[in-house]
Amino acid sequence: MAITEIQELAASQGGVVVTTQAGRLGADRNALRRAVSRGELLHLGRSVYALPSHVDTEASAAEQAEQRHRLLGRGLLVVYPDAVLAGRTAVVAH
Repeated sequence: MAITEIQELAASQGGVVVTTQAGRLGADRNALRRAVSRGELLHLGRSVYALPSHVDTEASAAEQAEQRHRLLGRGLLVVYPDAVLAGRTAVVAH
């Protein structure tokens, strides 16, 4: 498993990739954990990972939290393609 394949897939999906997709590319949970510890991916929540380049490290903590929230919403739409974003997540995504 090459992390670059996972990163390329994430880039093609707005910066996110989910566990099942990474698994199809040969990455198990331990490989994803190692990628997170090396700074190659961010773990946003259950099954959702993102490219660190999609979070501006020079932004304020509040802006970074909003960027991560937006990415989490994108990731959840990958996991649940028939879902609809609502509430704060819908506002952040808009």
